[in-house]
Amino acid sequence: MNIAHLISSNGLFGAEKVMLNLAAGLARQGVLCRIFVLKNGHNPHVEVAEAAAENGLSCDVIECGGRFDFGAVSRMAGLLKKNNIDILHTHNYKSDFLGLLAVKKIGIPIVATLHGYIGDNFKVRFYEAIDRSILKFFSRVVFVDRSLEKWFPGAKFNYEVINNGISAAGIDEPRQEDKIFRVGTVGRLSREKGQGFLIEAFSRFISGHPDAELVIVGDGPDSQRLKSQVSNLGLGKKVIFAGFQKDVAPYYKKMDVFILPSLLEHCPLSVLEAMSFGKAVAATKVGGVPELIRDGETGYVVAPGSSEEIYQVLLKLAADSSLRIHLGQSASSFVKKHYSVEKMVESYLRVYQAVSR
Repeated sequence: MNIAHLISSNGLFGAEKVMLNLAAGLARQGVLCRIFVLKNGHNPHVEVAEAAAENGLSCDVIECGGRFDFGAVSRMAGLLKKNNIDILHTHNYKSDFLGLLAVKKIGIPIVATLHGYIGDNFKVRFYEAIDRSILKFFSRVVFVDRSLEKWFPGAKFNYEVINNGISAAGIDEPRQEDKIFRVGTVGRLSREKGQGFLIEAFSRFISGHPDAELVIVGDGPDSQRLKSQVSNLGLGKKVIFAGFQKDVAPYYKKMDVFILPSLLEHCPLSVLEAMSFGKAVAATKVGGVPELIRDGETGYVVAPGSSEEIYQVLLKLAADSSLRIHLGQSASSFVKKHYSVEKMVESYLRVYQAVSR
């Protein structure tokens, strides 16, 4: 079986990492995988292509001038034929649209994974609406969590839910190298990720915990606003903006607590990663988060947009190191059992086999 994965990317974020994890896992099972990356002329990002090469995955970058570049469709169809691709697997709305046109030219099945809708402006909402209207023409559609079903009441196409999977990271010994209580978060800096609520909660928390530190890993359009918020709150060097990091593992390892303050999520990879590293995690009750975190057992869930609830969780976790260790161990075991790359790969293999019959 020869699978091509297609994505139009704005950087190396959750969907890109899931796609790479899946392709690498499939390759270990002997499945031939190739990555196609649409390079947007107006906003070129090929970080995912670079990451694919570093992981030993074959990759082609396809120049694409706009949302509806039909020249890119022809180039893609040519690559699909040249590489004897059996199934095309697409990973966001632009790749869904152009990929569907490409497979129609050569007559192979197409699978889409719906990683989630953002809808942060009218243009994005328009393209997401187009995406929802064309998914009925796909051989199979995969949702990364059940919360996405709300977009498709009475869906008349074949879909199933396959959760994201990650490689088990393992738990290090409890940190002892410094006395800093380190709170961390990882993600794109954008409004829907809600980092401003975490900063607000941390500004209250630090008044009673002067040795605490907040580390924000990631970059994005909200970067300057968040930095201004930190400055206005007088937090100075207590909040560290680490920027985009290709390797996030060293940052997870130094965290005592991981917080995901998002207003919108589906099956967040950063939560899975933090849990895998055995960190005490708190995340907002949105999308598929309640499926990942069993409140009080593998972490805590808090209300979206509530800096007060984040603050209360920080107080509870800072006061009890044994609680942090217990939650981290439970979280790591839970992820290994239910959200492994191997389990994700097995589920996708069943999808590929079904559509290729």
